[in-house]
Amino acid sequence: MNDAVSEHLPLKDVKRSALVACIATIMGLAIPMRNFAQQMLALKNIGKLGAIAVIVVVYAFTAIVPLFYFALYRNEGDLPVSRNLRWMALTAAAVIGILSIAAVPGWIASLQIDNVLHGAARPWTINDTSSLLGLIANLAGILLLASFFRLAGDGPSESAAAVSKQLRILTKIAIIAGGIVAVGCVVGLAATPWVYFEIRARSLEVGSSNASLTFWRFTLDRVRAAVAAVSVYIAPFVVWQGSRMHVSKQTSNA
Repeated sequence: MNDAVSEHLPLKDVKRSALVACIATIMGLAIPMRNFAQQMLALKNIGKLGAIAVIVVVYAFTAIVPLFYFALYRNEGDLPVSRNLRWMALTAAAVIGILSIAAVPGWIASLQIDNVLHGAARPWTINDTSSLLGLIANLAGILLLASFFRLAGDGPSESAAAVSKQLRILTKIAIIAGGIVAVGCVVGLAATPWVYFEIRARSLEVGSSNASLTFWRFTLDRVRAAVAAVSVYIAPFVVWQGSRMHVSKQTSNA
């Protein structure tokens, strides 16, 4: 009896981690999404209706990952996750952790007033709150990916319950969204030289040399952002790929 209960503990950990990730992600996106909506509504060249349409599309796209987390929390079926997928999840958790830790010193340094004579901390801003909530969301994502690693075995038994229909649908939607994000990141990275020199030219036009913004630092920041964006979709990929392998196994057994 105890062995049967212990077999289900990792799955319960995944469900709890998914709920935490859902809440943390929503909190982390609240301020950036509000800022985005304000910026879009401030644009005059696309009109109010155009701005609202863009906001709705972006909000719907952004909601995919939190909805996937919620469906994962509500799922009562087994999660077939192979050994390779578990290691992929753990690797993604490590990558997100490294990127999150690497961003902390710069954020802490920004809290200090840039003054040689006075080392007092500057006032806390809403952007600092957004950064903190984003860090918490990253930690929640790491917790979820780490919980996948604890799932035992290369898949469920033949009598195991299948994942819920809601999770299957949202997993496929999340995979499509992840593919779009990945393509966008590749295009964005390819355009890095043009973007960098365009920013430099604009800075010189307004009389700002912006010497601290070197090409390699700018490129590294964009690479970090791209890797972080793609890593968010590792959890849906693990669930999707594991489900595909389980369906293929059932078909071959039949």
